[in-house]
Amino acid sequence: MECIICSDGLNPEDSLRCSVCASVHHYFCVGQGLKNFKKMSQETKANWKCATCKEKMKVKNIASPPLGSTFTAGNENVHHSTILPEALTKDYLDTKFNQLESKMFEMVENLKKDFKTRMDAMETKLAEKDTIIEDLESRLDDLENRSRISNIEIRGVPETKHEEVKALVQRIGVVIGCGDIQEDDIQVAHRVVTKRAEGPKPIIVHLKSRWLKNKWLAAHKKYKAENNFAPLKASEIHQTFKDVPISMFEHLTAKRKFLLSETRAFAKQANLKYVWTRDAVIFVREAEHAKVRKVSNPKQLEELKNVFKYKVGGAASSNA
Repeated sequence: MECIICSDGLNPEDSLRCSVCASVHHYFCVGQGLKNFKKMSQETKANWKCATCKEKMKVKNIASPPLGSTFTAGNENVHHSTILPEALTKDYLDTKFNQLESKMFEMVENLKKDFKTRMDAMETKLAEKDTIIEDLESRLDDLENRSRISNIEIRGVPETKHEEVKALVQRIGVVIGCGDIQEDDIQVAHRVVTKRAEGPKPIIVHLKSRWLKNKWLAAHKKYKAENNFAPLKASEIHQTFKDVPISMFEHLTAKRKFLLSETRAFAKQANLKYVWTRDAVIFVREAEHAKVRKVSNPKQLEELKNVFKYKVGGAASSNA
């Protein structure tokens, strides 16, 4: 004897026989636990019905009309039992499906709203953090700039063994007409390593005051003007040096150097004649007697671009 569900052999003591169709099943194949199975009385086991027979009886009870209830359509006798179960089943499934669809739609909408709320909150937090980071970067740049406010950066001076950098700087001062600066006015003068591997390392000069720094830069500017804006040559500093150009400017922070580079690039595109710095602030002037415009941050550079965007594309030159 085999179980009608799993087709395995069974022990009569562990089986249930349907009182309607006489099919035999393992008690566990029909979802009965051992504890419940042992509690079943002989009468309960004798009246037990399988799931298939229970469903058939349920449908029959729903579909069966009162005795003799028939109707005629086109000379055909159609009993309620032939159409009612199908109609009821379809309506039931349609209702359940619509309910499920409505619940699923509601769940999806709620998830979308929750996701949007979370995304908006996250974007707000990120914007707040960006503002904090920008503020911290600005403060750090200001602190770094204060430490450089009396500094000059000199590039192009050839390197030699056992060189005295301070003496080289003093010699440069003499050549550009700033020879009255005393030795103790130059507090520190040393070379620094940069990302550029080629060429001599630049010299950073820390002067006694911002006034001395501006005096030095003004003397350099005057020197260039008196020499048809030709650059200072290394050969003028020392007879053994090659005839290579030397440049000098304010010792700007990396952030301000980048802003100056971007400003110069735009000035060239828009044919703005003058770009220069003073005390680490960038200034721009379109022509000799035009309005002087300040560029202290990227936002002001964008404003400058909007003012002169009609000029972009023309030839340009810029002087520092």
